[in-house]
Parts: sequence; structure tokens; C-alpha cells
Amino acid sequence: MMLALWFFVFALSRGLNSVYVKKAQSSRKNGFYNAVYFIFMYALLQAIFLFAIPPYKNIPMTMDFLIYPVCFGICYIISYSLLFFALAEGPTGLTNVIYTFHSILPMITGFILWKDTLDFIKAVGVVFAAITIYLFYLSVKNGDKRKKSLRWILFIVSATVFMGIAVVFTQAFSHTFTGMDKQYLVLYTVSSSLISLVLLMFIKPRKSKEKTEDRKKNEAKDLTEKHTVRYYVFVLVAAVTQNAVNLFFMYFLTVMPSTILFPTLNSINILTFVLVGRLFFGEKLNKLSFIGICCSIVSLVLLNI
Repeated sequence: MMLALWFFVFALSRGLNSVYVKKAQSSRKNGFYNAVYFIFMYALLQAIFLFAIPPYKNIPMTMDFLIYPVCFGICYIISYSLLFFALAEGPTGLTNVIYTFHSILPMITGFILWKDTLDFIKAVGVVFAAITIYLFYLSVKNGDKRKKSLRWILFIVSATVFMGIAVVFTQAFSHTFTGMDKQYLVLYTVSSSLISLVLLMFIKPRKSKEKTEDRKKNEAKDLTEKHTVRYYVFVLVAAVTQNAVNLFFMYFLTVMPSTILFPTLNSINILTFVLVGRLFFGEKLNKLSFIGICCSIVSLVLLNI
């Protein structure tokens, strides 16, 4: 019962996070510089929040400890950057659905390296989770009309693999160190913010090919938007809710095998994103999406009985 409550709070945090991430990103112009700037602020605010909350323990500055969060941070930045290029190159909905496949890699490593097992009922639950993802894949595939190029395939596959590798580092950390979740999250957010800060030093905002007078007006507008209080409030709320999601995820890793956890989280995430899209952004459901929701509910029940 308590675990079900934590999953509900996790879903609530995930939903709020997706709303405010979208609000923050939509309040700025699209561009690689703005995407990296968002990562920098997002990770920095997460780190500040984590520093402020208990427990207050020293962070072991040893290589065997540091390797996990730093590698996660590197893979996360690479994955997010590749995802940005994939979104620019191909269909948005299909890109986001394929990106959820990153959970397959930690499921495999959990099964092989940590001997996670499944009974028959939970195996059926995993099958329903896979059907859910496939139905949403078909749903957005049929609706997306943008061309699917080889470059797009390379970008989205690489982004998905790097995020899967990043999660494996978190998975390995949870099996190696106990009671150090906050320290791990602090180091990963600090390393992510530092890496993105270095990237910002080497890239510049893209200048559009428009008349000088119009460009000056837009640059002035961008400067105002960059420092608007609303943007930073959105990023702050997104960062706080992401911390909640991360802390719950670290906890779930210690109490559930990967073969059950990741299909469960996938089903919860899909339900949450659909509800958020419907309630906050007026997105409509087609028949495939509705069937996918039903399958995700069945999956959740089977995986957690």
C-alpha cells in the first residue's frame, strides 16, 4: 500500500515536471544554445535544492564513487543534445516515443548482471507494457507526416542508447552504494551543469537571416525573455519536481528488480503524459492511444500484484 502511494506521488511529480519543462522551453525560442542553457539552469537549480535539504553527509571524493554520477552527467548531456537534433530533424511524437525505449537497456543489465527475475504474471505485465509502447508508437507514427531521414534515425537511436547507458550507471551505483542517493544526485547535477556551462562557452545563439532592424528588435526581445522572472520560475518548479522524481527513482531501484521497475515506470509515465497532455494542453486521444492506456493499466496491475 505504501509503495502504491509513493508511485502516486512519483506520477504527480512527473506530471508537474512535464508541464513546467514544456512551459519553460516554450517560453524561449528553439535553438541549440537555448536547449543547453536550459540544461545548465535546470541542473544548477536541482543541485542547489539538493544541497539545501537533509540528510547532510559528506560526499566521498574517491574515483570509485565519482565515476558513476560523472559518467551519468556526461551521457545525459550527450543524450539530450542528440535528442534536440533528432527533434529538429524528424517527427516530434515518434521521436519522444522511441526515446522511452531507453529503459530496455537497464532491464537487460538487471536481468544479466544482477539476476533480476520474473514470475509468469509479471512477465505478462511486461508484455502488456511493451504492447502499450508499441500502440503509442503506431499512434504517433500514423499522425506524424514529417520525413524520417537516416540522420534522424542516427540521432534518435544514439540519444536513446546514451540515456539507457546513463540509467545503467545509476542502476550500478544503487547496487554498489547504500544510503548515498542524495550525494549521487548532487554530483550528477553539478557535473551536468558544469558540462553544459562549458558547452555554452563554445556555442553562440543562432542569428536568423532577417533585416538588421528586425533582428535587433528580436535580439532585444530575446534578451528580455532570457532574464524574465517567469522563465526562471518555470525552470525552478521543473527542477524541484525533477528532484522528487529522481529521489523516488533511486528509492525504487533498491526495493524492486529492474525487470519489474522499468515496465512499471514506463506505464506510469505514459499514463501521466497522456493525462497532462489532455488536461493542460488540450491534446486529443485516438483509438490506438486509448487502447494503449488500457494496456498500461493492465500492465501496472499485473506487475504489482
